[in-house]
Amino acid sequence: MPAPSDVPKAYVGEHIRDELLRDPDIGELDIHVAIEGNLVVVTGHVSTDDRRRAISAALNRLMPDHEIRNETTVAVYPEAPTPSQP
Repeated sequence: MPAPSDVPKAYVGEHIRDELLRDPDIGELDIHVAIEGNLVVVTGHVSTDDRRRAISAALNRLMPDHEIRNETTVAVYPEAPTPSQP
């Protein structure tokens, strides 16, 4: 990956998002990455705490010289109603 100072920060953020999407331990679609100076902020919803932790680990590996702020939340979905019995 090119040095973050060589390309627009939006492109670097999208590249990181793509890397997180392809990571077999993460693979979440609802993730957004923004770079603000030396800070990488990731937001969105993930399905488990393990995936949230995997995002932090991957960001530290991909952007070792940056501060990482993982603001993702674990999505809680209501249970689907069960069909009523006739």
